Amino acid sequence: MNLSSAPHDRSVSSCEILRVNQAFTSQLGLTAEELAHGALVEWIHPDDWPALEAVVLYLAKPFTPDQLRHEVHRTLLLAGS
Repeated sequence: MNLSSAPHDRSVSSCEILRVNQAFTSQLGLTAEELAHGALVEWIHPDDWPALEAVVLYLAKPFTPDQLRHEVHRTLLLAGS
């Protein structure tokens, strides 16, 4: 998933979905077009927003590939689960 965030606003609420892969669209039951340019927070469980905010801030800083880490976050499905 590619995200966009204004350079001056590195908050989760400012992140916009630019592109998604087929696995993500299959999981949500939506097309890439339906997800494009939507707000990321619409698809992240509210309990996970603080952790995602930390990831957004972390990725906004310069880093080297050896500093990357894997993160797992829950998503909300259309059925609300």
